Amino acid sequence: MDRWCSERQTAKGAVVPLDRIWALVRPWYADRLDYGWQPRTPEAMEHLFAQAGLTGDFWRVPG
Repeated sequence: MDRWCSERQTAKGAVVPLDRIWALVRPWYADRLDYGWQPRTPEAMEHLFAQAGLTGDFWRVPG
């Protein structure tokens, strides 16, 4: 990851294992096709991030 970022002159963000991403996307999309679905609030997004073990400044949602 470091070499890839260096070659492209880009900053490295969070590097997250696939199992942790899976823990996030399962509840994130679970209700997406429900009638009356509404976008999540920033607080609700951060709650799902925290449940998946994704915490810290990188995972804070403005709003």
